[in-house]
Amino acid sequence: MNYRPDGWFLIQVTTPTEKFYKIFASWFGGYLTNDAWRMNSGINKCEYEDGIYKFYGNSGSIYYCHENNYGRVTAYNGNVLQNYIENSNGRIQAIPFLPDNLVNYDW
Repeated sequence: MNYRPDGWFLIQVTTPTEKFYKIFASWFGGYLTNDAWRMNSGINKCEYEDGIYKFYGNSGSIYYCHENNYGRVTAYNGNVLQNYIENSNGRIQAIPFLPDNLVNYDW
C-alpha cells in the first residue's frame, strides 16, 4: 500500500537488543471523515525528491511524506502518539525535529 499523510513524525523504538525507526502518519478529518493515524512496520529505506521523503516499510508499504508536514498532527492523533510514548516505558520516542541526511541514514 502507498500512503500520503497530511502530517508525520519519525518514531524511534528501542528494545533490549535493537533500535529501529517507524513513521507515525496522520490524516486530518473533515466534514464527512474522522482524523486518522497509522504507524508503519518499520523503515528499511528512504529516498528523497522534490520535498518528498519516500519511506519503504518492512511490510512493503511506502509512505510519501512531505518535508514541510513533519510534526503536524491533529489533537486526536497527537493524543494517540502521546499515549504510545507514555505507555512504552521509555522504549518509544518521537524525534522532535526532522534529522538531516535521512536518505543515507542507517535504518
